[in-house]
Amino acid sequence: MSDSLNRFMGEVGKAIKERAFSVKEELRTHRGSSEEPFLEGMLVAYRRTIGLMQEKAGECGIELRSISIDDIDPRRDLRSMKEV
Repeated sequence: MSDSLNRFMGEVGKAIKERAFSVKEELRTHRGSSEEPFLEGMLVAYRRTIGLMQEKAGECGIELRSISIDDIDPRRDLRSMKEV
């Protein structure tokens, strides 16, 4: 990949991961509110997105570290409180 594409993919991976953890925290603070179902859905979407990114990166021979998603296990790290 070109340097600019590498930087872009690293920044996208980092942003998605940060937003996923932000939604998880927001879900904790809105437990029992009308926002809860929406936030649960967002968390599921981020978990699936990061999982898909990891899967496809592996298939393409791209190191997860190069796209900033090597330090997250979406099934473990992005579970909602309902799934614990």
